[in-house]
Amino acid sequence: MSALVLENAAFAYPSAPNRLVLEGLNVRIPLDGHTLVLGGNGSGKTALARLLAGLDSPAAGSVGWPRDDRPAEFASLIRAGVVFAQPEFQFQGFSVREELRGGLLYQGIPVPLANRLAEEIAVKYGLHNRLDSALESLSYPTKLAVLVSSFLLLHPRLLVLDFSLAELDEKFRGQLLTACSEQESPALVVLSRGAQDLALLRGARLFLLNAGGLHRLRVNQDDPGAAGVLREAGIAMPPAGAPAL
Repeated sequence: MSALVLENAAFAYPSAPNRLVLEGLNVRIPLDGHTLVLGGNGSGKTALARLLAGLDSPAAGSVGWPRDDRPAEFASLIRAGVVFAQPEFQFQGFSVREELRGGLLYQGIPVPLANRLAEEIAVKYGLHNRLDSALESLSYPTKLAVLVSSFLLLHPRLLVLDFSLAELDEKFRGQLLTACSEQESPALVVLSRGAQDLALLRGARLFLLNAGGLHRLRVNQDDPGAAGVLREAGIAMPPAGAPAL
């Protein structure tokens, strides 16, 4: 199974190169299916997202990618995409149409084809009525959906979401999880501080990010004592009245 391999990897933001936010990460993240990384506030989830997506190089150690051995028609235009919790800081266009086609145009896709692909994915994910809408006019879940869709158009091997799946519209969330379960689809990694993602991402590989590093966590919402394990790790629990773990 192809995997992204972190070997003794460390991370520091370029603005503070001597202050390690993450260090000693030794883990394999399979490049298929769904992976959930849970971490409390300040655990370094955004730093990990940047490292996994290749936005920054590790301060030490390595992040190793396997050869892309998929069929040519599925060859990645980009290796990884990441959507952060503040989508307005990632937008490159002014309208939904511009944002959806922007990455394709940057990769050299002809304008007519880029327009057609943008329209097709807009129809698929319920954005077709918003193609000419200004990005600033969209609701928060729709902004996230636009960015996620724009990355799906680029066929990455890995899609990283640095926010809870609960932030997405329910219908779009279901479509995304289905799309990321199909053959030759991107592997999905969700980084969240909320235990509700255990229920939203049932069956996902589960990791815990804390000061001790990044470790596989062998609990799920059906395990006795799971809530106590997660609380101890600083993971936000569902509000009163929500289904219990």
